[in-house]
Amino acid sequence: MNLFLKQAISNFRQTGALFKSSSFLSKKITSFIPKTATNQLIIELGPGSGAITKEILKTISKDSELIVFELNTFFCSELAKINDQRLTIINESATGIKHLKTSKKATCVVSSLPLASIPKTIKKDVFQESQNILAENGVILQYQYSLLDYSFLKQLFTNVKIKFTLLNLPPSFIYVCRK
Repeated sequence: MNLFLKQAISNFRQTGALFKSSSFLSKKITSFIPKTATNQLIIELGPGSGAITKEILKTISKDSELIVFELNTFFCSELAKINDQRLTIINESATGIKHLKTSKKATCVVSSLPLASIPKTIKKDVFQESQNILAENGVILQYQYSLLDYSFLKQLFTNVKIKFTLLNLPPSFIYVCRK
């Protein structure tokens, strides 16, 4: 049994998926990250074993920074194997974003959080804190396997677009959210 699946089965409510994100999903998500910006701050919430993390690092400039919040200690040790100076791993839940001390605003927040298993008040806090740290033209990207949280996100953001990728197990919706 692969290591991601083992973690997913042992704590499905926290992981929210049985399989890691496909390269197709990872590439589609990162296509929404601004490519022209240098010295960016990108934040990733719930990166798991790092499938999307690796694609973000391929996408961003050499002087940019990626900060990830991952609660699962096993996944944190997997993320540490990426060995990239631009990557900072914080072994904490996504609610820790409110304690992040940085002088930069984020150009993008990428979230793989399993929204269906998170209480609404916590989801709301995480997305409001994400908006607080987001630059004026920034974007929040959230992927899900259903459209259940579309109305929730529409309440928080003035602009929410939905994209879709069939080439993931299961197929995924990507919410592209702007202030």
